[in-house]
Amino acid sequence: MLTLISGVFFQAHGQELTFGLAAQYGSYEMNDLKGLQSEQAKIISDSLNTTPKTMYDFPAYWGFRVSTSYVKNRHNYSLHFGYNSTGGRVHYGDYSGVIQVDKQVSNNNFALGYSYSIVNSKRFKLTTGISLGIAFSTIDAQDLVEIYVSEEKEQRTGKYRGHQFFTSPEICFTYAPFKFLYLELTAGYHHQLSSSAMHDNSAGDLNNTKGETASPNWSGYRLGAGIGYKINFKK
Repeated sequence: MLTLISGVFFQAHGQELTFGLAAQYGSYEMNDLKGLQSEQAKIISDSLNTTPKTMYDFPAYWGFRVSTSYVKNRHNYSLHFGYNSTGGRVHYGDYSGVIQVDKQVSNNNFALGYSYSIVNSKRFKLTTGISLGIAFSTIDAQDLVEIYVSEEKEQRTGKYRGHQFFTSPEICFTYAPFKFLYLELTAGYHHQLSSSAMHDNSAGDLNNTKGETASPNWSGYRLGAGIGYKINFKK
């Protein structure tokens, strides 16, 4: 009985449910963390009278997003879960030892979105929309100093956690080769609105040498490609 009622309701209003998985390639602003890494490199340079090498400076990298949407005519209401990561490394090594400063940065993010289908044919859709969400970020920091001659090794680690609010405008092109299957290409921009301090229970807040908070900034472009399954309740 419930199935019959649900079927009549969905058919009457021409609705869909979609479930998708997409790979995303994104750039990340990360000004605070890039600045902190530069300060740490300068400290090493001043102490050893040498120039350490910046191996990674929080580059663009791959992530993914899982989405589910409720579609009514040209209106799309969606829920997204995503993951992004990047990192930084400063390294110096010679015959006497090695100094290495690592920061691995990642986030799990959740967003609610709305989009409108500008093109809405049976096989092709072009939608434009915006989402609002929150990212829960983690910075895994590790400082390593190893002296070969005396076999001394000192390693300090920290796990800093915080959250950031963001909004993300996006354009999506969808092609449905079959009634139940679709392929999509997306292009958008992740705009970070605010961030909390990044805190470790033992080390406290993550700050630069001036005592200012150093937080990840995930702002940057997002390009994606994915596949999805849809339940079409249209007659």
